[in-house]
Amino acid sequence: MVRIAVKMVEMKSMSNKSFCAFLVSLAISSIMLLSSTPLVAGTTNAGEKVTTYRGWSIPQYVKPDPNLATLRHYFLKDYELVNDTSLGHYHIEPAGNSERLKTKTEKNEYLSQQMNQSGLLSYILYDGDGIKYDEISPKNRLGDLYTSKTQYLSNSVGKSFVSYLVGHAICEGHISGIDKVVDDWPLIEGTLYHGQTLIDLLNMNAGDAKYVDDADGMVGSGRWYNTHNIKTFAETELANSKPIPKKSRKHHYNGLATNVVLNYAIHKMDYEIQPFLNSVFQDKVKIQHQATMRYNIFARDNDGRMTSIKVPIEHGTAIYTFYLSRYDYLRVALAMLNDWQADNCVGKYLKSLVKRKIPQKRFMEKEKGYRFSAKSYAGQFHMDYLGLEDRNILSMDGYGGQHLMIDFDESRIIAISTVHTNYDYRSLVLDAMKTGIIKERKGNWN
Repeated sequence: MVRIAVKMVEMKSMSNKSFCAFLVSLAISSIMLLSSTPLVAGTTNAGEKVTTYRGWSIPQYVKPDPNLATLRHYFLKDYELVNDTSLGHYHIEPAGNSERLKTKTEKNEYLSQQMNQSGLLSYILYDGDGIKYDEISPKNRLGDLYTSKTQYLSNSVGKSFVSYLVGHAICEGHISGIDKVVDDWPLIEGTLYHGQTLIDLLNMNAGDAKYVDDADGMVGSGRWYNTHNIKTFAETELANSKPIPKKSRKHHYNGLATNVVLNYAIHKMDYEIQPFLNSVFQDKVKIQHQATMRYNIFARDNDGRMTSIKVPIEHGTAIYTFYLSRYDYLRVALAMLNDWQADNCVGKYLKSLVKRKIPQKRFMEKEKGYRFSAKSYAGQFHMDYLGLEDRNILSMDGYGGQHLMIDFDESRIIAISTVHTNYDYRSLVLDAMKTGIIKERKGNWN
């Protein structure tokens, strides 16, 4: 539930050695982007100007709401990253085995209204045995840029995907279980993470609050955990670090813990990550379109400038950012639902996370639709939202309003991709998950 902009600003400056290579990669990326999507101009209201904000992304709850030109500009900024050759991408190609999704689609006037006035790209509600509500941004807003084939970034929804991958790594025998003590990875020896149990890392209960901040990155240096490898953190900010004593710990949300878990799992599978991703996304999820997971190719200096030095996978280069198409996000959630209901090995893993959930700070913010009202955290999933406390519901929340929520009791799923948070979260997520129906809630919602 990252509440600040992803620090992609670190990527804008590079050493001289890599500058030429970067220009080439930028040109290639631009050609690929322009061949598949139109420019920002063309369908925006006449006279609209793009508002640019400090940092990479639109601030989550900025006022006034960004106009359409701004939404389109920031969509393209994020979209082009999937084709940026200076960044690392594990691409998972579809195997041609995707199953047709059952539909019983109903039109909903309020949902259509939301799609026409917000940054929403895609909204899908799956209920019981098929898709009940299914809307994509209209052509005159973002629908000429974004289609059902477009890979869009997960932001912190990807943290929950990492947990799901860990479940598969456990079930394939790479890791013994969630109580495994992480003392068999030389890369993190001498850091606070060495000797921790996997469940504490998954629950972000590792006692690392003195060393990393979700908003500002590494304490002291400010280095961002998604643009540097684990080895460089272990040798600098985390060298000789000690965790907060167990009795004094609280849930401390941050992306570094997720990246440690992800790269530990990759270490345990002898770095054979591509076949593993293929197995999960092709054989289990059965994606229809290409899916992607990010990693860092090049090292950066202490100021965040990209160098020409390539970093080996053994240094911990993978990060929790994924890109999937709208229906493939739903397919991931359906795979989780099927695992849970089949009570198979991965399903038992998900249930074990629920049993080991811990309290997290709850924010009762009506003006944000109670989006941050989850009071429990279960192995990279949020739980126990306002009004949903009595159900087995796991939620995946990402910056800017990306969302996947699964009700395992009612077989209900909500999948949202969006450029911005300016949609009615309470009506489209919390109320819709509770009842299976979208209704307009009277009064201010954002």
